[in-house]
Amino acid sequence: MPLDYEAPQGRTITVAISRLQATDTRRRIGSILINNGGPGVPALESPPDVRAAMGELGARYDIIGFDPRFVGRSTPLDCGWPIGNSIFSAGNSRASFDRKVGLQKSLADKCRTTNASVLAHINTRNTARDVDVIRGALDERRISYLGYSYGIYLGTVYTQMFPGRFDRMVLDGAVAPSSYDPQLLKGLEPENEQALDAWATWVAERDGTYSLGRTRDQVLATIDRIMSAAARKPLIVGTAPDVFRIDDTQVPLLLFMGPSDDKDAARKALAALHRLLPSSKLLTLNGANRHALYGQYGNACIDRTVNEYLTSGKLPARDETCENQGA
Repeated sequence: MPLDYEAPQGRTITVAISRLQATDTRRRIGSILINNGGPGVPALESPPDVRAAMGELGARYDIIGFDPRFVGRSTPLDCGWPIGNSIFSAGNSRASFDRKVGLQKSLADKCRTTNASVLAHINTRNTARDVDVIRGALDERRISYLGYSYGIYLGTVYTQMFPGRFDRMVLDGAVAPSSYDPQLLKGLEPENEQALDAWATWVAERDGTYSLGRTRDQVLATIDRIMSAAARKPLIVGTAPDVFRIDDTQVPLLLFMGPSDDKDAARKALAALHRLLPSSKLLTLNGANRHALYGQYGNACIDRTVNEYLTSGKLPARDETCENQGA
């Protein structure tokens, strides 16, 4: 791939792709490309999982995984970071927040020092151009697409940059393009609280295994104590040689979205994207408490509806809603 599409004869990069070929070649539909979101999440090893979600339909598609530019095996960057790529919270105090701001600035500075020549070319539009190069390399006139989370944003950009070159598009866990900025999660506090409560209830039912509390409230109180303790002094986790210091900004973040009606922020983002793509249809799962559903949540109605669309290429006549089987 060109590093810079404005200088296609200049420096190139390698983008790694994988293909799980159709076995029902007589009824082959085409290729479907996967993006797992992030941005920065690899998908090179995802085709077997997607084929499992597709059931018998999977045999009719070439399922394509790829690591986006500078991710995974696609010309990966090494900025010399002392930590991995993770999600951090602001912590419990202003001091925790300031410490984390300092860390993030230092990480950005390291990348600027080591890889300044490529940073300007790491963006969604160039990744969309890479997708179209992959389409051409596969000799497909049009390509189908399955994108989760940020993959929805990438897929939407691709449809606008390359109209007529896409076939069946599944955008799962949708984010409105106008929302994709540093305040992406603002307004989703109720959905995250709902997910945390559901998790705490699940853990309480398994107190013999986890020993965090026998009720939801007891589990939540335990989590609060852990957060407070980590804010006072980093927790030591693991045993030598794999020992880690975890402060209140690193206690694992539960990130779920439970879109159920137009009153919550996540559903509004879906509706906004739906309006931007007037030929699309909106598929909602009531009572969901996670982000990304098809082939992952285990809801038969969601999986069936998506597979029917991928089979026929015909969208439902109207927006549809599935019920949460575990609700």
